[in-house]
Amino acid sequence: MTYDEYPAFDSTYYRYFDPVYNTAWVAPHPIDWNNDAVIVGQRNTGGNFYIWRDGLFFDMNTAPIPSYHNVDRADIALLLTQDLSTPDFDIVVQSGSPVYPHTPADPDDYDKANYAGNYGSLNTADLLPVGQWNYVPLNTAGLALVNKTGTTKFMLRSSRDIAGVAPGVGGAEVASFYVLAKLRVWHSAGVSSVEIPSSTDDSDVANSNDNYNTCRTAVNGTPQLGSTSIRVGQLRDPFFSPHYYEYRGAMYFDTRLVPRPSAIVSGYLCLWGEVDFSAVDFDIVVQKGNGVAPHKPLIAGDYDLTQYSGDGGSFNTAGFLTGANPNILTLNPTGMSWINYGGFTSFMFRSRQDINGAAPAGDEYVTIYSANTPVVYAKPQLVLVYQSGRELIAPPSFSLTWEAGSFGR
Repeated sequence: MTYDEYPAFDSTYYRYFDPVYNTAWVAPHPIDWNNDAVIVGQRNTGGNFYIWRDGLFFDMNTAPIPSYHNVDRADIALLLTQDLSTPDFDIVVQSGSPVYPHTPADPDDYDKANYAGNYGSLNTADLLPVGQWNYVPLNTAGLALVNKTGTTKFMLRSSRDIAGVAPGVGGAEVASFYVLAKLRVWHSAGVSSVEIPSSTDDSDVANSNDNYNTCRTAVNGTPQLGSTSIRVGQLRDPFFSPHYYEYRGAMYFDTRLVPRPSAIVSGYLCLWGEVDFSAVDFDIVVQKGNGVAPHKPLIAGDYDLTQYSGDGGSFNTAGFLTGANPNILTLNPTGMSWINYGGFTSFMFRSRQDINGAAPAGDEYVTIYSANTPVVYAKPQLVLVYQSGRELIAPPSFSLTWEAGSFGR
């Protein structure tokens, strides 16, 4: 993990005071502003209500954070000069990005209507003594506001100011700090994940014939375009002609969603089963095409088995689930090597019996929901876990394992 500090290149406090608290609270412009300290809070003294709001600006270009790094932790460091917080209050980090606050300061920067959120806070009861650094930690939402290669800016406000709670007579709810504020950031080339839905071009291509070998080795088949599910496997109908049917299914995932450079460290497919027709269980094998097949969408010639090769892994239909829970198909390195960073990654699903040329004795196929299903939760997904900032060119071979599991929706 890398640590960097970014001194504030501008820190401006905006002040308004008025005998009527609400006038000071809702005022669009401050009475004055200055950049010689960091001041946050409210006060009721001398017949006036005072409100201070402070804008902080940090130039991340002094040590740019690589775009592929995750911001793991960050805080705003403030050196205390005076604590008048009676009662205590939260120093709250708010944002008006991308417009507010401005540098140099603009009168509109005072207006509370320009700020929202709570991106981190520190209660004044926890302040360390005068002359010591105090740290306002950014929360998860606050970390997302860190501009890795530009200006990161925040507005500091009192929680009681945000809530519109006026200080009592003589009440002092103010904390002031040296202008030497800084943003501390810990960042790393962390692991991220992306969920990629399959394409509406998902479909299967099928053939049938009274002769098994003729059915299996045919050059052309019939694509089932736009179907809400895909069929994978084969069957034999002993009573009616044609007696043999072969189903080969294809799915497509837009893997351009994986940022470059990055290395895929793991991945899995979430496949929701529709119907299990496998009276005789069989292995479903993931194969890859020859660079041309399978087309997107499928065409008749994509049926040709000579266009597919490899064993990206398999699962047996004995563990096939139907209903609300998906079937989780876990990838290992060879399957990850099939991921196309620059376009769509396609998977062809075939029965191992089909691959081996073993004729079925009965029903040996299943149906899997495609991206066209109206069942919202059942659309296939490819989930990839990757580490940014590095790239694997030729991962070693792998296998795929199939297991039943639950998937958060």
